[in-house]
Amino acid sequence: MTELEKRAAALALLRRSFVKPGNFQPPALRLLWRMGVNARPPHFCGFLYNTLFSGTLFAAIWGSFMWLTLWHGDHAPLRAAGVAALAGLAYGLIMACYYAYGKHVLALPSWEALDATPEPAPPATEYAPLTH
Repeated sequence: MTELEKRAAALALLRRSFVKPGNFQPPALRLLWRMGVNARPPHFCGFLYNTLFSGTLFAAIWGSFMWLTLWHGDHAPLRAAGVAALAGLAYGLIMACYYAYGKHVLALPSWEALDATPEPAPPATEYAPLTH
């Protein structure tokens, strides 16, 4: 199975679940796809990747907005960058936990196992508590 076929299969699994399309196809990811970058949907990425991708994007956008509106006269650039980085780290961790929990609840296969997934599991109806 090619990477594009795997992405199509992953998106089909997510469409059959209760997850809204904006959650498994965020705007930044759709932009990457349009630019020709073959990135995985976030539910099929690792925790560290989701933390870094979400956190970096948030830090850049939020930090720029805060600098342009509030901080440019009161904060040193290095301090502003540090605050934006901490906010980005917090946001990235929250989003990585969200995607990891969603993957667990939906019982999604790993990216590598998509080749061997014959038929998707029935969609979950609600979030279940984490149990091991």
